[in-house]
Amino acid sequence: MKHILLKNFLLLLIASIPSITYSQDPNFHIYLLFGQSNMEGAGAIESQDRTNVDERFRVIGAVTCSGNNTSFTLGKWRTATPPIFRCWTGLGVGDYFGRTMVENLPQHIRVGIVPVAIGGSDIRLFDKENYETYVTNAPDWQKNIISEYGGNPYARLVEVAKLAQKDGVIKGILLHQGETNTNNPSWKNYVQQVVANLKSDLGLGDIPFLAGELLASQGACCGSHNVEVNKLPDVIPNTHVISSSGLVGSDPAHFTSASYRTFGQRYAKKMLELVEVDTSPVTSAEDHKTESQVNVYPVPAVNRAFTIDNIGDISQIEVFTSLGAKIATFDNPNRSASLKIQIDSCQGLLLIKLYDIQKRISYKKILVQ
Repeated sequence: MKHILLKNFLLLLIASIPSITYSQDPNFHIYLLFGQSNMEGAGAIESQDRTNVDERFRVIGAVTCSGNNTSFTLGKWRTATPPIFRCWTGLGVGDYFGRTMVENLPQHIRVGIVPVAIGGSDIRLFDKENYETYVTNAPDWQKNIISEYGGNPYARLVEVAKLAQKDGVIKGILLHQGETNTNNPSWKNYVQQVVANLKSDLGLGDIPFLAGELLASQGACCGSHNVEVNKLPDVIPNTHVISSSGLVGSDPAHFTSASYRTFGQRYAKKMLELVEVDTSPVTSAEDHKTESQVNVYPVPAVNRAFTIDNIGDISQIEVFTSLGAKIATFDNPNRSASLKIQIDSCQGLLLIKLYDIQKRISYKKILVQ
């Protein structure tokens, strides 16, 4: 009786685990962008900015809107032709960050951004716990923008980032913010908490965090805050400050379009130094249907043995534990239609990685008793 109950429990467990054959592409690099107006985009969008945008540079809608010859749908990807935050924003840091990234990465790698920024906002608007206090006292024009993000920009950033994680892998976080908090010594601690919350809520490791300096040219309002910006690496691991030296402004707080282009390139140059790149041009499970053709049985496997069937197009099979440790590799040079596998060293939920003859990858899973 106990054996039957245990078997039923294991069957229920594996049935409840989402299929590992989702369309997440390790070569789709995702970046979170947040902050205030210089991140949101305050520069004039010129003809050069709307042309030759590589389709490998993608933006996911964090709002739903239409107008200004563009549109966004919440949770849907499109080519990142500006504006890239909301329908009525301008050119910002993110535009030439993304364009420069795809220009310098292998052709099989795409770049996607998750954009949430609100002009004039205090960093405390992104406070996970206490944002409502800030929103209550925000001016009406800013409340209107906040409402486009569901009334809670931090929650919207996490919500859309989780959607993006179904398609790709989050590789870094970018910030440009601080004008509203100029010379506040507590600012860096607020930023630290926001970044820590993002990493926790999204299951991120020690990914790079890039923060840009504020406009510091003659007549700028807030360049003195760069002292605080440059303290961020002291409180946030893997933080890198992007210099605004030599950039010019269109007003005391905002950069010119030309400077936004240069600034975005600087962000990208630093990220390109930090990001790990898979140089093998493999495609995602979404790009082919091997996983739907391959059968693995019996489920659960009995006596640590199972059969993989319909593998005539599979050249190699690797088996991993649920923690990611590779425990076996099997070659299929003769393109056999099926293969019986005996696992002697491990039990539990295992991940099977399948390489087809075109080096594309798909996955299956099996519970081994």
